[in-house]
Amino acid sequence: MCATYWLGDSIDIEITNVLAELNIRISYDTASEDNIYAETTIKTGDVYPKQLSGVITKLDTEFALRFAYWGFKRDEKNVVYNSRADKVSSSYFWKSAYQNNRGFIVCDGFYENKRNEKGENIKYRFSYPTPEPIYIAAILTDSNVGEANENNYYSLITTTANSSVSPIHHRMPLILNKAQLYDWVTDIKLADNLLTSDMPQLSYLAV
Repeated sequence: MCATYWLGDSIDIEITNVLAELNIRISYDTASEDNIYAETTIKTGDVYPKQLSGVITKLDTEFALRFAYWGFKRDEKNVVYNSRADKVSSSYFWKSAYQNNRGFIVCDGFYENKRNEKGENIKYRFSYPTPEPIYIAAILTDSNVGEANENNYYSLITTTANSSVSPIHHRMPLILNKAQLYDWVTDIKLADNLLTSDMPQLSYLAV
């Protein structure tokens, strides 16, 4: 389970770089008032469920940063902020978003909690051993893509934890490498294969 991730001070540069490699550049200066990215910038720090943040996805013919709230609404009070890789393509709750609106977030790491022998809940921060951005697979709602409103949601996809995460938690985000980003967003058959791909080795630190 991933219930918090964090965006470092250089996140805008990291997002701009990956968009440039996808042949797209964001321009906040020319965004119109009714555009989903108008008057909105990526906030650094920890991101929690129900918060507004940015997801890279394909809008029409371009890759762009789309702002949405983390968590699909299950009812008026509750959201589901993670979707399982082994169920996302078949579950009625996720299937449409998975088939039609895949994307990914760019972050510097994520957190997982575990109780120690004293029963204390300890938070651990996961990242790559050397500083580099992490790309986590996501799905988004398809309603009102171009308008800033409360009907835009996203969910992060999780998979079985590998050996670098399993000492702390049995689940981990579905992490993509940069070479997989285009295929994940644009090709459903290739995306199906990525759902079962091996996860990278990560480092963690109690915070």
